[in-house]
Amino acid sequence: MRSLNNVMIITRREQGIAAALKEGNRITELHVEQEKAFRVGDIFIGKIQSIVKNINAAFVDFGCGVNGYLALDKQESFLYTRQARRGLPTCGDEILVQIAKEAVKTKLPVLEGHVNLSGRYAVLIMGEKGLAFSRKIHDDLFQKEIRQQLQEKGWLSSEYALLLRTNSYEEERETVLSEIRCLIERYEKIRKTAPYRTCFSCMERSTTPFWN
Repeated sequence: MRSLNNVMIITRREQGIAAALKEGNRITELHVEQEKAFRVGDIFIGKIQSIVKNINAAFVDFGCGVNGYLALDKQESFLYTRQARRGLPTCGDEILVQIAKEAVKTKLPVLEGHVNLSGRYAVLIMGEKGLAFSRKIHDDLFQKEIRQQLQEKGWLSSEYALLLRTNSYEEERETVLSEIRCLIERYEKIRKTAPYRTCFSCMERSTTPFWN
């Protein structure tokens, strides 16, 4: 029978979770479980490997041992960290991408060039602009008041769009605004630091659920 002094230690280390059993002053068991190298919502700096004009798409290496598929729609608002020709994607360009869909059988992971920062009550979409509300929010006064408050705070920008989710309508206004402020701070951090990070860097791991 093991001593009551036995301690189980669980910790996250790099891309895995380690669990160790400590008996007295000795580690007697150690288990390490590797996590996936990436998951939906993760944000990376990728490198364009090839461009296929007839499908208007690029294949991007984002550093996890597999290329991803990136549609080049609205490419003028993508965020490049290294770009050979302004306005035109070129092989070798380094670009901010987000995992939109995991690989399925023979299909590559799908990447998104308009990075979404998702919260419980709102979503910030880089490269878009404007303020939108869930179709289930029909209260014009609520929409007008939110828009006015965001304008007063200077939180509406031509660099990103904000989308208010359905559950923002029933939440305390200050709670919703506080989350929007946090989303903007996350955006500013990524935008300012990405140009100084090396290619294949993970700029942010997905920790927030994709709420309905």
